Amino acid sequence: MKARSGRIDVLSVNAGGGSMLPLGQITEQHFDETFDRNV
Repeated sequence: MKARSGRIDVLSVNAGGGSMLPLGQITEQHFDETFDRNV
């Protein structure tokens, strides 16, 4: 990218995710882990 455009003005690093569980099976621990990772 830098070679093509000559410089980098913005660099964004993003990590996110969640549990692929039915809503009724999401525990407080699942919620807390997802929140901590994404917020």
